[in-house]
Amino acid sequence: SLMVRPRCNTLHCCLYELIPSEFKGVPQFFISHTWSRRVAALVAALTSFFATDDPHTVYIWLDIIAINQVPYATNKGLLQDDVSSLSKVIDTVDSTLFFLDAQGVVLTRIWCLFEVWQTLVKKSVSGLIILDFELDLTQLLEVYNTMSVSRAQATLEEDRERILAEIGDSIGHNSLDLAIREALVEGTRLGLVRVQLQGQEQDGQRGDGQRQENEEHLQGDQTVHTRLRIANALHKYGGMLVVSGQPRSAECLLRHCWEIRKELLREDDLLTVTAEHTLAQCLHELGKHKMGLDHAKKVFLTRKHMLGEHHKSTCDAATTQAVCYQSLGKFEEAEEMFRFVLAGKKGDLAPDNSGLITAISELAGCLMLRGQYAGARQLLEHGHHLSLDSFGEEGHATLNIASNLAGCYVLEGRYSDGQELHKKILDARVQKFGRQHPVSAASMVNLAGCMRAQSNPEGAYQLYSEAYRIRTNVLGAAHPLTLTVRNFLAVCLEALGRSTEAEPIYLEVLKGREDAIGPEHPDTLQTVNDLGCCYAFHLDVPEKAELLFRRSASGRKLSLGPDHPDTLVSMNNLAVSLRMQNKNEDAVPLLQEALAAYQQQLPSPPSLASPDSVNPAALNCMRTLVLLASTQQLLGHLDEAIGLFQALTDLRRAWHGSGHVLAVEAHHMLGEALQEAARNEEAVKVLRPVLQERLRLLGEEHEDTQDTIAVLAAAFKPLGLPVTRSQLGLPQNKKPR
Repeated sequence: SLMVRPRCNTLHCCLYELIPSEFKGVPQFFISHTWSRRVAALVAALTSFFATDDPHTVYIWLDIIAINQVPYATNKGLLQDDVSSLSKVIDTVDSTLFFLDAQGVVLTRIWCLFEVWQTLVKKSVSGLIILDFELDLTQLLEVYNTMSVSRAQATLEEDRERILAEIGDSIGHNSLDLAIREALVEGTRLGLVRVQLQGQEQDGQRGDGQRQENEEHLQGDQTVHTRLRIANALHKYGGMLVVSGQPRSAECLLRHCWEIRKELLREDDLLTVTAEHTLAQCLHELGKHKMGLDHAKKVFLTRKHMLGEHHKSTCDAATTQAVCYQSLGKFEEAEEMFRFVLAGKKGDLAPDNSGLITAISELAGCLMLRGQYAGARQLLEHGHHLSLDSFGEEGHATLNIASNLAGCYVLEGRYSDGQELHKKILDARVQKFGRQHPVSAASMVNLAGCMRAQSNPEGAYQLYSEAYRIRTNVLGAAHPLTLTVRNFLAVCLEALGRSTEAEPIYLEVLKGREDAIGPEHPDTLQTVNDLGCCYAFHLDVPEKAELLFRRSASGRKLSLGPDHPDTLVSMNNLAVSLRMQNKNEDAVPLLQEALAAYQQQLPSPPSLASPDSVNPAALNCMRTLVLLASTQQLLGHLDEAIGLFQALTDLRRAWHGSGHVLAVEAHHMLGEALQEAARNEEAVKVLRPVLQERLRLLGEEHEDTQDTIAVLAAAFKPLGLPVTRSQLGLPQNKKPR
């Protein structure tokens, strides 16, 4: 309306017809972009891309110049003749240059995706090159994961329906989604290759003599500019590899980008700092949390000094630092950083509160990992209300925070509330994205997890199976998210008693994860641990289990730290596999080390016991106490066992309540150990109230009640007490077994 139509209205022509002939030629490049973005940003991206080319030899096809815009003043759709010309031009050019704007809007427009599709059809994936873009890794991940051909928009609905029908008849929407994601990765790689080749050509044009003469001036303007362009291309390609689930391939590229910028600019230059931040995020994705944390700390301090503590980029670095702390099991430090981000976002003037809502959700997630479920729920409910006001009930941010709220309900033991909310979110996402979209698959995984928590492996297995098919079709079989749901399928098969079917799936996932994210990644080690559990607890092959548990324990100790909850779980599992092989003495030091770590992490118990929402550290401490006490008992170390059973009883009473079945069980085990140690008077004193509680909770015929009767009777005999119903404290109308 400002640049084109005023020049073309009178002649009723396109702008191309008014351009002098010396500036016209056969186009080598088709430009795909969205009109909702500023033309200046597109021109800047093209200028950067063609920086080393002779402007007299490069010709492009740009719709705003090549298509007559006058008819579109009244007709909002693209004319059929122009649709045909788009396809013909793409067929004749060498490549399509795809302008991925800073908000990723281009991936939501049906005409832009039509142009990508036509490029893939006529040129294959090698015909698409991604122009320089400004998305950070978090934005890029959101754009990549939510992209959907079936949801793409057009100015006219009939245009949208026609293109979708044509795509559906030709390749299918899901297949095109996968093809476009692959093309985005390959397109950024081709952009890097082109910049590198241009740099090599410049070196060749300088000639041997000139290169020798200028050897001490290799940092001259031309060389510096070229190397910085290479660094930019490395950054874009590395970031795209991370979001596509290939962080192993991305690490060296991002590190090289950071090193170039550090050398040519300054270590505290904002471009250098941005490269280091992306590297930190990549390292986190790779499971190298310690290394990622070191880089994130540096980035945070630099940005805080240069930009201020509440700047968005500073908060982004703080978030990366927090998630690294969280992955390392340093929940207190993670919570501190998440609260810092939340304080910064409260001052954010963004009208939709998007940053504040995300910060609330991330802090709540950390609190849930610490077992602070009530505090997490309050935060999430507040964030959910904010999101409802800003985005509505079906908004993407609203559904995200609602999903976290549902997960919190499950952890609190409110299974029906959690399942109902997860179902509601799944229905909303299916309505918004379609059932075959990765976002819908994520909701299926969450709902399946809720079903597993309620001992419904059949229902969970069906949902996991559907989510696996969707992720395989849309993301690919080797994508880390696909492998994650495949691992869950194996876990469900074990729960269904189909362990022989689970074993080959675990082996397949293990190989896939080793290839995709590395043999020492925490997710890979999770599969190692799960396969060990399959061998130990279902296939009765403790020797194989021991080897796997040793690998997961040593790997987790190295990557996550010796006190991380996952490390301690592997140590406990290793101890169990040793016990299964009668290597009880080897199991004791492992359990003692794990118990000491859990006791360090143990928070104060609540003033009012809540059996359904016990702190995770307390639960793990209880499990370890049971294992260590029973192992000491097997070895005949009864005094040690008695002390541990007493600690278990105290802990369960504090968290579950003295009348809870698990607290009563611990008290029974204490009495049994006392009786075995011939401390019969103490055993009787402990077991009498245990029997009364079990009669109340379970009834006399329950096997646990009968166990207590038997142990109590055994303690009576050395004391000369008659084993009668009245002496035992049983009702008088039955005889004891």
